[in-house]
Amino acid sequence: MKKHAVVFMVILMMVSLPLFAGGARERPDTITLTVWFGRDDFIPTDRFASFMEENPNIRVEAEVVPLEEATTEFMRYHQAGLGPDVFQTFYTQIEVLNGRNMLYDMTPYFDQWEQEDPEDFADLTPLAIMGATTSDGKIVGINMVDSGSSMVYRVDWFNELGLEAPETKSEFIEAAKVIRDSGMLTSGQYPISVIGGSGVSAHIWVNGRFWRYGGKHTDTGLPIVDSQAGIEVVDFYQTIMRERLADPEVISWGMGEYRGAFIGGNAAMTDDTFGWHVMTPMQEQLEYKVEWDIGAPGAPWLDGNQDQAVVNSDPYPYFVSSITDHPEAAMKVIRYLADKEISKEVGMRYQPAARFSFIEDPEVNAEKPFVADMMEHVIIKGVPPIHPDQGQINLIMVEMMQEALQNPNADPAAIAEKYQ
Repeated sequence: MKKHAVVFMVILMMVSLPLFAGGARERPDTITLTVWFGRDDFIPTDRFASFMEENPNIRVEAEVVPLEEATTEFMRYHQAGLGPDVFQTFYTQIEVLNGRNMLYDMTPYFDQWEQEDPEDFADLTPLAIMGATTSDGKIVGINMVDSGSSMVYRVDWFNELGLEAPETKSEFIEAAKVIRDSGMLTSGQYPISVIGGSGVSAHIWVNGRFWRYGGKHTDTGLPIVDSQAGIEVVDFYQTIMRERLADPEVISWGMGEYRGAFIGGNAAMTDDTFGWHVMTPMQEQLEYKVEWDIGAPGAPWLDGNQDQAVVNSDPYPYFVSSITDHPEAAMKVIRYLADKEISKEVGMRYQPAARFSFIEDPEVNAEKPFVADMMEHVIIKGVPPIHPDQGQINLIMVEMMQEALQNPNADPAAIAEKYQ
């Protein structure tokens, strides 16, 4: 009898195991949301644990689909009626995706957020819900990465030569020539470090330079490169090659090479460094304000054209799929990712959060002393207009840059006209 009782208890425990394992039996009304992140570093450290504790009827599955592949993969799944509820990709894909009705209009949910918690909503920087996530008057997601490009330079080298931080394009080039001729550079060192290769994200830098020089676009979002700004961009690349101001190998350089050149002491300055996830390792190698510093917001701009200079940003928004069955739950995920503490945790270890309170946080500024100097860069930055064929436009801009690097003596206006 005792033996039968033991067998009965074992069977009972096996049948009941799902009820007691971890104490986590799912509620009958539990829904599952899939969220794609473009990098593992964007995933909050608690991996939605606090979110699911507060929302026991929502289970979140976080996956990493690289930014470079996210749009293609999302479209492929979407066409089959599958895919994530929320996903992260380059902001330049917004018009393509929204034009194909693949993004959910979340405007009513954002309006509700603003009504429920106006103070919290007002803490979001303009880049969070404006240019990067708004298409055809609809808010289709949120961007929580608030980082613009900045000129950085070796302040110790500049002080040694009695140079001031350049604010215009011509001052930038002249400072580079002084450094080149100073005798302080050794083999492998050059005044300027730039991206000149045709890698995945090369367009960010040539487009950023175009906008910083006051570049304009047509109503459809096409950059007008046969203009002063476009010609000046071409001239910049030609000049640094013709005057031996940059390593001859920059035509093949990507982000690693150009950032490594500066951090490793082989370049005196770069006029387009993106984000503090780059500045953090820079600070580990070079002492801020002693060995390196940040230039003026928007610098270097064209002479006499400071008012037209806009610091470019390259955000990575979270969009909501148009075929999600749970838009309310998706909005809860968005608000979790935008939460002050959650976004601060991600921002402190990876990329800055799109919140004014984050930028002004004493703890943030103590650990990242360059944040205060970047505040003005954040204020004046923007997002260029997006064209439905933005991917092709980016390729053309990169081709124009590479032709300028390879033909430093050609007519810059002719090159700009060729690529218009």
